[in-house]
Amino acid sequence: KDSTFINMILTEPATCEYSSSQFAFGSGIDMPEDNSIIHSAPLKSSYYVICQDVSGNVLGPIRIFP
Repeated sequence: KDSTFINMILTEPATCEYSSSQFAFGSGIDMPEDNSIIHSAPLKSSYYVICQDVSGNVLGPIRIFP
């Protein structure tokens, strides 16, 4: 376990983005793992996360706290 990152595991491949404030998908910070079930972001503060799968379904926003 790497305590310097927030790690998320999804049930299907998706592209995810995050931001420290609420945002629309496409305007957040890209998580580096496109079309993956595992995603991570640096652990600095709470985040909003939005993910979109290959079919265009959107999950979020989800608020994640360290």
